Formats: sequence, C-alpha cells, structure tokens
Amino acid sequence: MVEDLKKARKVAEDVFDGKFHRGSFESLNQAKKDMLTDFAFNLGKKGLKKYKQFMTALKEDDFEKAKEHCIRKY
Repeated sequence: MVEDLKKARKVAEDVFDGKFHRGSFESLNQAKKDMLTDFAFNLGKKGLKKYKQFMTALKEDDFEKAKEHCIRKY
C-alpha cells in the first residue's frame, strides 16, 4: 500500500508539473498534494489529466472553483 501511494504521488507530481512547470507540485501545501495524490491513486495518470480546471483552481487557490471541478464522473 505504501508503494502504491508513492507511485500515485509521483504520478500526481508528473501530471501537475507537466501542466504548469517543474516544481509546481512541490510548491503546493500538503492538503493540495494529498488531493492530487488521491486523484492519481484512484483515477491513474490518464484520469487525473482530465481534471485540468481542478488543477488550475488548486494552483490559483480558488477553492470554490476547485470544489465545482473535483467531482469524479466514473
């Protein structure tokens, strides 16, 4: 389980840094990193990439917008 979480965090970091720039993920607070890691764990890289507006909202500290765009549609 720990290894799975480490992999998910790496996926979250890669996707977020790919959308913005290298180091963007590390600049986030722990709660935001945890949210993105959770998405990566449950949806995978391809799934997380679909949440572009959610990631932008997290980066911009727009929590109302993030809330609107974090709904998972399975």
